[in-house]
Amino acid sequence: MKNNKKSIASEAVLIQTKQIATNLLKQNARLLGQNQAQVLNNFLNTGMANNKKFKTQQYCEKILNISFDVNNRVAKKHLLKEQKAKKTISS
Repeated sequence: MKNNKKSIASEAVLIQTKQIATNLLKQNARLLGQNQAQVLNNFLNTGMANNKKFKTQQYCEKILNISFDVNNRVAKKHLLKEQKAKKTISS
């Protein structure tokens, strides 16, 4: 039988998640999809209040997954730039 209780994230995890969400919105907003930006904004605007929905470990993991996705996009963009620069130099 599955336990339907959602685990509440620790205060340290919530603070880290808040910092990640803030940095993503400030530095990489152009790489976020509309739904991703909405999730981050919802977390920042109401997540630190007493709303238990936003304090769950599952919701924090959702923020971390968005961060992972954006970091992958940044890395791919950087790699493509480097490859393009190498082609230009060797030509």
